[in-house]
Amino acid sequence: MSAVKGQPVVVFTLCLLMVVCPLLSPAAGRDGEGALSSLEITRPLNGLYLFDLQLMPLPGTVVVGAVTVEAQGSEDIVRVEFRVPPVASCVPVVVYNDTRAPFAFLWKESSDFLKDRGLVNLMAWGYTGEGLAAKDDLFLMRLVM
Repeated sequence: MSAVKGQPVVVFTLCLLMVVCPLLSPAAGRDGEGALSSLEITRPLNGLYLFDLQLMPLPGTVVVGAVTVEAQGSEDIVRVEFRVPPVASCVPVVVYNDTRAPFAFLWKESSDFLKDRGLVNLMAWGYTGEGLAAKDDLFLMRLVM
């Protein structure tokens, strides 16, 4: 009976580790020349965005309404998945998949299934021909109209 009582703690701990560990260790791959693969979310960054227009700079990021999300990667990055965490799972869900640089999409949809309102962890995962090579993430405040 004690195993059943401790089971939620084990599940929570595993989910926490799946979220925290990738943030602590940098994801990096190598292209054919030995250089590190890189990926960076470049928009939205450090500002107040109102319906895709940056109104003013801020030390953090606040988004009201739809916003264009952009990421830049090294030349070996061939695909970027933009992800947000779901409400009831540990694995981030792909909200957009882009196979052409510059990697970008207009983020206007919202779902009850995803943690995509309020304080949001927006993630970009970059892939080379060999698999996952680089990651970046951005915490932002998102208000959906």
